[in-house]
Amino acid sequence: MGRMRFKTWPVLIAAFSLMLLLMAFSAISNWRQSGLLFDKWEGLTRVYQDSERSLQQIRSDVQVSGLLVRDYLLDPTDAASDSYKKRLLENRSDMAKQLARLEGTISESQAGKLQLLGNQLQAYWDSLEPIFGWTPKQRQTQSSPFLRESVIPRREAALGLAVEIERLNEANFRSRQGEINEGRAQFRKFFLNTTVLLIAIALAVAFIVVFRISHLEKNARVHQERTEHAERELRDLSLKLVRAQEEERRAISRELHDEVGQMLTGLRMELANVGRFHSAPEDQFEAKIKECGVLLEQTLQAVRDLAMGLRPSMLDDIGLGAALEWQAREFARRYDIPVNVLLEAPLEQLTETQKTSIYRVVQEALTNCARHAHAHSIGIRLKQAGEALELAVADDGIGMQPEGRGKGLGLIGIQERIRDLGGVFSILSLPQQQGTTLAVTIPFRETS
Repeated sequence: MGRMRFKTWPVLIAAFSLMLLLMAFSAISNWRQSGLLFDKWEGLTRVYQDSERSLQQIRSDVQVSGLLVRDYLLDPTDAASDSYKKRLLENRSDMAKQLARLEGTISESQAGKLQLLGNQLQAYWDSLEPIFGWTPKQRQTQSSPFLRESVIPRREAALGLAVEIERLNEANFRSRQGEINEGRAQFRKFFLNTTVLLIAIALAVAFIVVFRISHLEKNARVHQERTEHAERELRDLSLKLVRAQEEERRAISRELHDEVGQMLTGLRMELANVGRFHSAPEDQFEAKIKECGVLLEQTLQAVRDLAMGLRPSMLDDIGLGAALEWQAREFARRYDIPVNVLLEAPLEQLTETQKTSIYRVVQEALTNCARHAHAHSIGIRLKQAGEALELAVADDGIGMQPEGRGKGLGLIGIQERIRDLGGVFSILSLPQQQGTTLAVTIPFRETS
């Protein structure tokens, strides 16, 4: 099985998706956090300002009420009594409103102080109730000790509580401001962490991209070198094919000229002599006829051998097994090297392409043995192994050099034939060792 190829695009898509998700999450979180911090700060500032305004208004109302009481007590007539009373009641109502506002803005820690301030103000206003029933003479005689002993102490106590509440309000504001600052620090830390994480992921993606591009460029260079090498090999193969074609034509021409041509020339001469022996004794005439027959038989055999070399017709006539055995016998007769053939496969179920390819592979292997192996014996074995055919041609010769494998035109032809059948071709041999084995494995496909 081929090696699993690593695909980069799923990793890059996942990394970019993670980056986009983190960026979206960071943006949404930062927007929400900044909004919350702004709302908290705005709310705190508004509450603090409202509290300050209410306290200032209470202090102002206390001061104004004191001035109104003083002016009323110093007035020698009763003409403005109702006016002073009305203005004091309005002042008291405004104080009550401001106290109600403070209840909604101060913290729980200030509730006791606010309650005490309300009690002091109530006592302050209660102390002012008797003066509206005094006569001008009573106001003249009792106003000074009344103001000094009753009104002013209560007023000062209320003002002191208001100042203390203001201080507590400011302290609470600063405390809440510290909480907001702590939230801002956490927000900055979160923003920094998300930014660092995004930068780390971006650097990782960039590293993967650069590494992958570098790897692809390296593979591209390797493939380019292989392509150039394959192109050179194709050019060499084309030259070898042209030379092989010329050699084959030369061999056929030589065979036709040297053997078939000479035999036909001799046959023509013998036939010409037959005419002269027509009146000769019968035994001489028959001898000449027999010589012509022998010469004609040799010519036919030469033509058959030549045709067999071009296309083994016996594959179509008697089958692959008989053709391989005939080829082995002819090889043994010609080169005096015994060849053992062992067939263990259902050859009749092979396709025509498989039969022809197996025959040519064995033919080329035997030719290489005769030329290079210096073998004393050769074994051919064809068997079925599961859903495959296994062919092995083994000799006991001198072996092959590693650099010599696969460079001959014959071996290249074998390799191309086996590759076309979807098979595997290999040579098992070591230099200076006994023998070489040419092994072929092809898928077994039955004819329909």
